Amino acid sequence: MKAAVKYERRKGAVKIFDLEEPKIGPSEVLVRIKSAAVCGSDLHAYEFLPGYQTPEETKIPVTLGHEWSGIIADVGANVSRFRPGDRIMGESVLYCGECRLCLQGRTNICER
Repeated sequence: MKAAVKYERRKGAVKIFDLEEPKIGPSEVLVRIKSAAVCGSDLHAYEFLPGYQTPEETKIPVTLGHEWSGIIADVGANVSRFRPGDRIMGESVLYCGECRLCLQGRTNICER
């Protein structure tokens, strides 16, 4: 699996890495990404703008391209709503809703 990864705290420092394919759990799906957008936050990460400059704001390394579309390759044993071959899209930003950054409305760079 290939991924664009911000690997150091400096301008640029984004590289395409070959990563091991993730193992899915019983309630998860594996998606073969067909397209990923480059959005403003990806450019901010590349340029190393505020929001990416301190460990409290962003953990490095971080995989870029959180707006994506693809095809489900595999489903976990407990998944009933999706099946291999389904086309899906998503914006995979997870946040806690409780940390300092989430409370400031900056859920895209949640501390947790």
